[in-house]
Formats: sequence, structure tokens, C-alpha cells
Amino acid sequence: MEAKDASAIIQNIETWTPSSVENEVVGTITDYVPMVLANPRLSDLAHARIFHMVEAAGAEWEVDDYSGERKPTYRFFQDEVFGIDETLAKIVDYFNSGGRRLPVRKRILLLMGPVGGGKSTIVSMLKRGLGRYTSTDDGAVYALEGCPIHEDPLHVLPEDIRKQIYDQSKGKVFVEGELCPTCRKRMETEFGGDWRRFQIARVSFGEFHRKGIGTYTPSDPKSQDVSELIGSTNLAKVAEIGVESDPSAYQFDGEINISNRGLLEMIEMLKCDIKHLQVLLTVTQERLVKTPRFPMCYVDVCVVAHTNETEWNNFMAKRENEALQDRIITIPCPYVLTVSDEVRIYRKELESSEDCTGVAIAPLTLEVCAMFAVLSRLETPKDAKVSLVKKMKAYDGQDVKDLRPADVRRMKRDAEREGMDGIGPRQVTDAISAAITMAKEQMEEMTDSEYSENCYGIERDSSEPVAVDAIDMFKILLRTIEHDPRHKDARSREKLRELIEAAREEFDDLLKRKIQRAFCYEFKDEAETLFRNYLRNVVAFCTEDQLRDDVTGDQRDPDERLMGSVEKMIKVGEGAAREFREGIMRRMAAATMHGKQFDISTYGELQDAVERRIFEDRKDTISITSTAKHPDPEQMKELNRVIRHLVEDGGEDGMIQFTTYTAAKAVRYVGKLLNR
Repeated sequence: MEAKDASAIIQNIETWTPSSVENEVVGTITDYVPMVLANPRLSDLAHARIFHMVEAAGAEWEVDDYSGERKPTYRFFQDEVFGIDETLAKIVDYFNSGGRRLPVRKRILLLMGPVGGGKSTIVSMLKRGLGRYTSTDDGAVYALEGCPIHEDPLHVLPEDIRKQIYDQSKGKVFVEGELCPTCRKRMETEFGGDWRRFQIARVSFGEFHRKGIGTYTPSDPKSQDVSELIGSTNLAKVAEIGVESDPSAYQFDGEINISNRGLLEMIEMLKCDIKHLQVLLTVTQERLVKTPRFPMCYVDVCVVAHTNETEWNNFMAKRENEALQDRIITIPCPYVLTVSDEVRIYRKELESSEDCTGVAIAPLTLEVCAMFAVLSRLETPKDAKVSLVKKMKAYDGQDVKDLRPADVRRMKRDAEREGMDGIGPRQVTDAISAAITMAKEQMEEMTDSEYSENCYGIERDSSEPVAVDAIDMFKILLRTIEHDPRHKDARSREKLRELIEAAREEFDDLLKRKIQRAFCYEFKDEAETLFRNYLRNVVAFCTEDQLRDDVTGDQRDPDERLMGSVEKMIKVGEGAAREFREGIMRRMAAATMHGKQFDISTYGELQDAVERRIFEDRKDTISITSTAKHPDPEQMKELNRVIRHLVEDGGEDGMIQFTTYTAAKAVRYVGKLLNR
């Protein structure tokens, strides 16, 4: 970077000023009370503050066609957590109910699920979001200046004034709690008992400056002390003051203390020493924490913990844990069960990785990985006619023959533990990293002549990025299964190999279509023409009408040969043809009722049939051209055109794209498939 490139950065550094939000003094309680009455959210308790934070980001509501229930998708989580909207809705409901001072606020929220299921990501988002939210005007938080636990200024008010405020605000301003020992001593010694003299300042929460957000991590029970949660005595101050019961001699810096009015994360909570967890009994139930030589101290803390299923089962099986069990609300956090959302997880991880900078991922590669992972998490359908692959597609919102929305809902109800086992995202992203390393080594070892031969005569471009494709991923995934100690028994490895094979079959079909489209000059126009022609004949067939011939103008019967040639592509026999066509008519009617256009993308199964019908006529040409050992000039020209088309138009963005090498590899692979 040249010096002039840094000038704007240097200017920003020189003109930077500290945030005016933190420590902004607004006056005393007489200045603060009018502010609270004008904006009751200033008096939010911890649960309400977190709910309003999530709510402020907005939500999209969708009405379930079957139950009529409104289901939300919260924008707060949309950039980092995918495919678990129902789980997120339960979490937000917990904060919403707690914010309305319902009994759930007296419970620990425990997220339980498999490793890599997103538990820590959710809590991390809540903590970071709380820091940002309290720095905004909507999420403003004020505290007694100098208070070690940044407590609510309304704590200074006597009970009769609290009631007066509650009545005047029509119940919107609820004051709970008493002054902490430090502030009580200040009031008595510094202010002569006059609570009106406290100064009130604006604060913002943040984990790094230990205010409003805390984290507790288990360690060796022999060395870990409860002081990490509740603070400790300052021995130097004791020597100076002479007594341990003076608040000045105590450091209110435990994770519970500093999390007051905010959130405390308990990492792998059930691995903690049970004696430490007992502290949470009064924190959750009574909003009080006991510190040595002091009375109970009020704390308003939202405790969010996470753990895995094995630890949870062990904890729940012990009778001696009943008191704590009764104060826990457990929300399962399963793995994602939709391929499209699983792909989004991989993309997020790859985009944040330096190793993936300048690396191209061939189309369908992440989809293959996602298929394998999702298949490993699904339970075998009870209906023998429904394969695991069909179930996977139905869960992903695809049209699947013989599966209605009601059938999909029933499958989900029947599989309560679905998503709690299987291959996690971390295992897959580790495999992708290994594939990237392998691809880099492969390209470094490949000579220019070898490259040109593999790419049908196209010369290597030095700017072409290293690329990974699904064909590489199959090799890496198989190798991972064989060497991963988590898959010890032969039956487990065999099952995973079968799932990889199922994902390969889906990949073969999808890649075939992509390559065949590239070979078809006017594919979209041809598909649209065939689709419209087929629909005209289906409508005439179902209404027992005739069609006007486009050439002669004469009336004619529906073209049974045309309809049958399309339907044959998806194995619709003559005996099932009428039912299939009437089903299309019903879908057309439903689309019209909802004000939607019925086009080729509306019904996935029909789109599949139309595309297969077009490809059938060109199968031999594509096969011969792509697998020729010594392509003639015309074949070479056509192959180069297809490869250029894939490189220029076959990707999605900078990361998901074909390179010349992976495009040529895909063409050759499909040619071999068509030759089988």
C-alpha cells in the first residue's frame, strides 16, 4: 500500500473522538424520572431489553396454510444463523414472556444440541447485539454513576414514589430491586441519606469492558472458585480499612455482578461444578445473589447457557439436581435439515476464511456437501415408498411426487429427534479446507501441456484461481469417513458411504442438466415452447376439447404422443397419465386463485420432465463430442464454446464459479455418464 492510500485512514485516526454515549451525565433522579415517564423502555428489565433489541431489527411473518398460525423470521439472526427459524422463535418467545414479567424470567434458558448446531453463535449474536443496541437511542441505558454493577437509577426511590410512578405510567414503569451495598454506603456516608444527590449517567454494555455482558467458562473444579461468579474480597483494602464487611473492601466483579441488567452466558454449563451452579438458584428465582458478609444483593440477569445432549441427559438423570432442573427451560438446537440453508452456513464460513480468498468453488459443490450432511441427520421415513432423498427434497421445499404438504408436516412430527445426530457443519467445512489444499497442490504440480490436454486445447491463464469441485469433494468426504475416529464401527462407515453415493447420484443428475443446457444454444426458448405446447394439450385433454392446428387451422384432438413423450421422462405411465394431467390442472387453478402465474418453474416435476425431454434428443451428440479422445476441429470448437459459456454464465458470484479447468472436467465427467 502506498503512503497516499493510507491518508484517509490517518485522517480518521487523527479526528477520532471517544464516544459521547458512555458516561454522559444527565443529572439527578429529578431529571431522570421525567425521561422514564416519557420513554418507559428506559426502565426495561433484562429480558425485555433483549426482546426489544431483537424486535427492533424487524421480522417477517408468514401464515401457515395448514394451521393458520403466524410464523416469524427474525431479521436479527438472518446474517449468521440459518434454517432453524422455529428454534429462534422459541428463544425470542422466552425473552418476550420474560420481558412481560411472566414466570419464565425466573428460569435459565438452556440451548441443548449437537456440536456445531449454532448454540454458541446464537448467544454470541445476542451479546454483540446487546452492546450495539445499548449504544443507540432506542436501547439507551442509564445507571447510578460510580455503581460497580451499573444499577437502575430508579432503585434509589422509596416504595411510595415507585407506586406513584407505576400508577401514572399505567403499569409501564415497574421498579424492582434495592441499592447494592456500595451505593447504599455512598448514600449513607457521602450523601447523608439523601438519595436525590446521586448522579445518573448513560452507559453502554460490552463484554470487553465488562459491563452488562458476562461469560462463565468451566475449568478444573479443584482450582475454579465461586468468586468468578460473585466477586471476591480485596485483601489490600481489608488491610487498609480493617474490616471485611465494608463494601469498599469487596470487588463486585464476578460474572453475575457485571452482567447485571444484561446477559450472562454459561458456556457448557452442565460441565460446571454443581456447587457453582447452586448460586444460580437465587439469581434466577429471586433475582438475588449472596456475597460473603453482605446481605442479599439484587441482580437483574438473563442467564443463557448451552450444552450438548449427552451432558444434558446425564444432568437430568441425577435426582440431586432437581432444584436446578426445575429452574431450566431447555430449547433443543438441532442441525439444519434443509440443503439450501446448510449451503448458506458453508458460504458464511468460507467467506470469513483467509484460506478461501481467491479460491473458486464450482457450482453444485457446496450443494453436494449439504446433501450428504442433511441426509446423515434425517430419520428413515416410516413410509417405505418415500426414500431419504425424497424426504430431503421435500424438507427443502421442492415438489416431490406423491408427497403433499400434509405428508411433510407429518414426517416432521414423527421424527422428534431429527437433526440431533449426524454430520455437523464443522466436519464438512474441514473437508472443504482439505479439498482446497489438495486442489492447490494438484495445480502446482500440473504442467501447462497437461492442463491444455485436460481442457480441450485451451491454454492455462495464470490469473485463473485455484478451484474445488464436487468430484474432488467426494474423494475427500470418503477419506474423512475412513479416517475419522468418530466413525469407528463398520456399520456407521458403510451407512455414510451409502449417503455419499446417494448425494453423488443427485449430483450426477444436476450436473448433467447444467452441461446439457450449455450444449443447447436456445435451451430456454425450446423449454418454454415445449412447456406451453404441452399445457395446451393437457387443458384440451382434461376439458375434452379440441385444438386448432397451427399449420392447417383444422380442429384436432390433443396430441397424445407429445404429452406421453414428456410424461415418460418422469416415469408417468399410461395408466397414471390422466391423474397426472388433472393434477396439473388443479395446480394451474390454485396459482390463478392466488394471483400467481403458472410457468415452467411453478411445478418442479413438470419442469424436470420438459428438460429431460429436450435433453433426450441431444444425448448422443453431447456424449460423443465430450468423450472423443481426439476431437475434430468442429467438436473442439463446440467444446471450447461450452466451456466458455460455463465459465462466463455458469456461476453465481465471485466464489461460486466454474474455472476453465473445472468446467472442462465437468464436461468430460458428464460425457462419461451419458456413455454408460
